Amino acid sequence: MAVSTFGPWDASIHLQPDQIKRRERAQRADLTPDSVDPVAQSCVIRGSGAAPYQVTLSSCTCSDFVKRKLPCKHIYRLAAELKLIDLPLKRGASKADRLSIEEAVSAIEALSIPAQKYIQRFFGSLSYSSDVAFTCEVTPITEELKACPLFTYKDTPLSSILATFTKAQLLDVCAQISVPLTLKKNATKAALSGWILDHADLCSYEFPRRIDFSFLPQFVGCARSTYSYLLRKFRYDSLFDPEGEFIYIPHGSVLREDGLYYFPDDKITALLTYYGCNRCLNGFKAQYDIPPDEENDVSEW
Repeated sequence: MAVSTFGPWDASIHLQPDQIKRRERAQRADLTPDSVDPVAQSCVIRGSGAAPYQVTLSSCTCSDFVKRKLPCKHIYRLAAELKLIDLPLKRGASKADRLSIEEAVSAIEALSIPAQKYIQRFFGSLSYSSDVAFTCEVTPITEELKACPLFTYKDTPLSSILATFTKAQLLDVCAQISVPLTLKKNATKAALSGWILDHADLCSYEFPRRIDFSFLPQFVGCARSTYSYLLRKFRYDSLFDPEGEFIYIPHGSVLREDGLYYFPDDKITALLTYYGCNRCLNGFKAQYDIPPDEENDVSEW
């Protein structure tokens, strides 16, 4: 794909294989600038170091540009932000705005234990991207989640609720609309759903209330670590002992020479200790039984 000329660069430079790779990297969400100055044609982008990169169309303070003196991914990102080149940009929270694992766990720990376990169950089936979302029926727990700073929320659209109905349920809804059904009973689910949506204001059926929750972009970067925190806090792994009996140990724990299980020495374990949730603080002896109210928190190795 040809790239328009910008800054001091000849258009042929952008066709080099290494430059094509940098243009592709420039599209990533983690390259979202902290700020863009369209007048000065400059921006600030956070990198892995303490100081952010100062970027113009002709220079960047990153090591890649300092070494090569050719457009880096940050320069391409600036050019795209200024609409000087056409790149399909992905957006997310700037690195300056991202939540740390400490901030995320603090928000989690402000919730009740049932709410924490509710979040843990959803984590297990989610991929961590900027559009991570889950739908919940309205319960006291959803009221807690609405107040949690890790999520945004909105009422689930009626179209999405209808998509979960069987055809028999859709026909039952149609029967509770105060105008005659203009579709045949062998109509498709899509047609029935569309007819209900067109006449929803005349329907006496009481639809279930659901809420769609989405992770804040600032939270996505540490969502996986937060999930690991919850697993270590609540989850048990089951495995066989030498006699072939099931034993249970905290998820992620490792057997040491003293015959006890411990969590790895890392930031997640330090947070568990800080909040008084480190089940392996003094070593955990494998159990043959776990409390009945924790039976759902078991995974098999």
